[in-house]
Amino acid sequence: MVRVGFLAYRPQALDTAAEMDMDRHDINECILGLECDDFHKSMDALNPKWAGARQDVYKPQYGGEWLYVKFQLWPVKVKRLYILSFKRKVNDDDDRD
Repeated sequence: MVRVGFLAYRPQALDTAAEMDMDRHDINECILGLECDDFHKSMDALNPKWAGARQDVYKPQYGGEWLYVKFQLWPVKVKRLYILSFKRKVNDDDDRD
């Protein structure tokens, strides 16, 4: 989905990426480079309109930064990867959003 551009970005994810001098390209490259060891957890979507959707949380290192990255499959007819969070990981218990 990332390689062919079937994704969308939450505005806050783009804003926090920009605070680290990163952009959509960096987000995409980070996601394409995720490894099994980067996986933190899978969780139910917190937003009621996405009831039943699952979100995956990863804590990779990219561009010299430890990150908190969360995404889900867009819960509509046209499936897209929806990037919810892309920000610095503040601590090991960082599950904020």
